[in-house]
Amino acid sequence: MIDSVCIILVNYNSTSDTIECVNSLKKIDHKNFSIIIVDNLSETKNYELLIENFTSDERISLVRTNENLGFAGGNNVGIKKALGLESEFICLLNNDTIVEPDFLTKLISKYNASIGILTPVICYYHDRKKVWAAGGRISKLRGSGFAHHFNNDVSDVREDMYVQFVSGCCMLFHKSLIHEIGYLDENYFLYLEDTDFSFRTNRINKKNLVVKDSLIYHKVNATTKKDNSLLPLYYTTRNRLYFSKKNFGPIYIITHLYLKITFCLKLNFVDAFKNNEVARVVKRAFADFKRNKFGKLTEPLG
Repeated sequence: MIDSVCIILVNYNSTSDTIECVNSLKKIDHKNFSIIIVDNLSETKNYELLIENFTSDERISLVRTNENLGFAGGNNVGIKKALGLESEFICLLNNDTIVEPDFLTKLISKYNASIGILTPVICYYHDRKKVWAAGGRISKLRGSGFAHHFNNDVSDVREDMYVQFVSGCCMLFHKSLIHEIGYLDENYFLYLEDTDFSFRTNRINKKNLVVKDSLIYHKVNATTKKDNSLLPLYYTTRNRLYFSKKNFGPIYIITHLYLKITFCLKLNFVDAFKNNEVARVVKRAFADFKRNKFGKLTEPLG
């Protein structure tokens, strides 16, 4: 019997990307799959397009949230529904990707009980021979995950690799993993929830594996680029501090100092950082971390 897989996509005002992603998924050679599209309260016209395109396909379930829950919250809605469907495997997939027809078959073929998360080699959508991420490592100093083979040619990935960090762009795991480590941490809202999820998998002695022959293509930050270019800076700064304190205890102070020194240098010597708006965003991220203000940013950055 072919293992059942539930693929979860989170949509936020990016329905054209979601449609392209689903169209590529319809061509995969693993036939026992379903798709859950979680709409994070997109504008009405975006949501109506989802209804128009997908409600007639019995393999696709469409769920709309009552507010924008971010990447973590949106995926958690999908995971809970997937568990109710009793699929053996759950695949979190960014909606701004397209996939090779055999990407899922290649991933599942490598699964065994020692594996926590499986991930493909993720290449750029607009440069499909260049790697965006092939797993990565977690740096305690920097409080973040860093991709292996970043910007390398895809031919440089010559073998499957065990890694500490898996990008949330594409994560495949057995449903039992949720019972072992829990859901994505919604305090992150956006960015680093995948680093945290990967780290928790490591802590229960599960291995995370990059499967070199499994390929997908990613548009990279397609949703946040449409919104506010400084949102990634805010969330990654605040969330790196949160990730370090949550997982490494008192030594998070080292990350705190590292980030402060790094940003001070950038604000003085890197042209892209030499403006008051960037400085305000960084200071706001540090301040919100200190005040334990996590989750979705509810007040303007300015």
